[in-house]
Amino acid sequence: MKQFLIFICGFVAGILFILFISLIFSFSYSREEVQVQHIDVKGKKGEVTLYVGMPKDSVLMLVGKPDNVNLYSSGGTTSEGWNYNLKNNIVLV
Repeated sequence: MKQFLIFICGFVAGILFILFISLIFSFSYSREEVQVQHIDVKGKKGEVTLYVGMPKDSVLMLVGKPDNVNLYSSGGTTSEGWNYNLKNNIVLV
């Protein structure tokens, strides 16, 4: 019986410790503000909002094909730069 009570007390202490740690992490993450970077443009298909990290398919659907595409390589990573000529403004996405 004594071993069973020691087991139960250890189990409850472990659960309380896990809840305490998860509570601390939830407070630290909830204080961070997420800033979403976006740009509002008037494209070929009307006024749209583009966000950083948007999938290429979504940008193509909202704005259309880019007027110019540039490829950039750095450290084994290749990135694309899309240029749109919109109302005398060049918008890079």
